[in-house]
Amino acid sequence: MKPKFRITKKSPSSGVYRQGPLGILLNKKLLTHKISIDKIAIIRREIHSITDFVDILEGYCIFDDEFAEIFKSLGDMDLALLIKKLSTYLTDSNFLYTENGKEWHDRLNCFFKEIDLTRKESIRELSLLYNS
Repeated sequence: MKPKFRITKKSPSSGVYRQGPLGILLNKKLLTHKISIDKIAIIRREIHSITDFVDILEGYCIFDDEFAEIFKSLGDMDLALLIKKLSTYLTDSNFLYTENGKEWHDRLNCFFKEIDLTRKESIRELSLLYNS
């Protein structure tokens, strides 16, 4: 199954969103849209790496049920990369959570608990294949 987002391990643009003017513009663009489907379309069009996607999840522009809507729109590989990223955070004792960072972690865990067992196992297997 082809991933819905082009989230890859590395991208030439990785990490530019949080610190640079592109990040500020993208966050503003996401904040101006109140409907989840619009935000999903922007994310699909603008985000090209797992690092940038996590920056958006932590960027105070995704709220409440929008997390679940975004996670629902992801393919298994995209979710596997996020799960792998989450497990990296959990094992790094020097990592300090932002409040919004903790929120997406909690929301992803809740989403993962609610999906069917077959899909959950498929995502877990894919996450084991990915080396961070």
